[in-house]
Amino acid sequence: MQPAHVLLGRKTLENFAAYWPECVNFWPGINEVTKYSLSKIMNKSDWNNSVFLESLSDIENLRKSEGSEIKVWGNGELLQLLFKII
Repeated sequence: MQPAHVLLGRKTLENFAAYWPECVNFWPGINEVTKYSLSKIMNKSDWNNSVFLESLSDIENLRKSEGSEIKVWGNGELLQLLFKII
């Protein structure tokens, strides 16, 4: 995996966290990158480098920050929220 932040919907984060830590041969680097998630009900995960965002402004600040690009994996709800800040 190229250096990148990953922005995940909460459900996607939960599903990925249950699978990817044990299957790194199929997606090398996924456990090392920072995984961001916007969630109203979840604020921690045992999956390495998981960071929880509290608001759309947190995503906007992340988008404007210097560094690696952001790859989005999620669902329609996350994408609809992202369209509000583009």
